Amino acid sequence: MCISFDAFNMLAATSTAVFSTLLFNRNLLQTSTKLLINQNNSLKISSVRNLVAESAAKNLEHDKLFKRIDLELRGHDPEVLSSYTTFVSNVCDHLEIEKSQVTETPHLKWLLTTLKDKFAKKKYKVQYEVRTYIRFMHVKYLTGSTASTFLEYIERNIPEGVAMKVTYTEICNLPKMITSNSTANSSPQSLQ
Repeated sequence: MCISFDAFNMLAATSTAVFSTLLFNRNLLQTSTKLLINQNNSLKISSVRNLVAESAAKNLEHDKLFKRIDLELRGHDPEVLSSYTTFVSNVCDHLEIEKSQVTETPHLKWLLTTLKDKFAKKKYKVQYEVRTYIRFMHVKYLTGSTASTFLEYIERNIPEGVAMKVTYTEICNLPKMITSNSTANSSPQSLQ
């Protein structure tokens, strides 16, 4: 991609975010050529690149709407789990996301009994116990972009030993077949 010196000077005056967008998103660039007359009565052709939303009117994609996103957090250390749930609720407060209270369930206990040695007798047994602590939390009424940003942020900051399960409840339109049938059935002739 070639950028003329004048266009580069114009871009240097803009913010770095716009500059990086211009460099890396070739679909968003539109070139316009302008003829300028200098004080010396000489013609100067300059090329200016403008940021244009490519076919924004054609592709009207609506953002997804989520009624509820359920977060299930599991871990073996209750202190780490409570610290992480505090972090998630603080993120919700800063982003002004409506959230529920964190609910705790009784921990799950898993016992494993094994022999101490491969060839040991029955009386040399060892018992291992693994406890899994579970916390539930849900956030309400998010758009798709907010949900993806929120989830990416909390997933990148998840500590070791904590697992997260995310369940979405999306709000969708009724299919066209159902809406067309309901409008046909509610015509004035069928109501009489």
